[in-house]
Amino acid sequence: MPALYEQLPGELDIVVCHGDGLTITGSLGFNATGDTLTAVVYEDTAAGYAAAIAATPAPAATWTVTVVTAATGDVSLSLSANTIKGLSLTKSYRWFLRSSNLNRSCVSGTFATRAP
Repeated sequence: MPALYEQLPGELDIVVCHGDGLTITGSLGFNATGDTLTAVVYEDTAAGYAAAIAATPAPAATWTVTVVTAATGDVSLSLSANTIKGLSLTKSYRWFLRSSNLNRSCVSGTFATRAP
């Protein structure tokens, strides 16, 4: 047995201008047929993470996840301009995309807003 086992999501850090809309497209590399994919942005604190996984209180933002081609795991993630405008320029955030079929996060990273 190896001394260390890691199962970590792929890392994707995001920086977006405050008040701009954002759409990211890509392939997850697995068949997403019948999968429930959820993605949220949460404040990078213990309470923020707890809100993100419990949904009560709500996370800082919830992505719209669209499966483009399920067989290849092609997806589109979107946040509206108003949603991003509601995030603070001074807080630190993280985000993740979770697959219910895999029972784990697939992609995660930092999420930051900045002034234009």
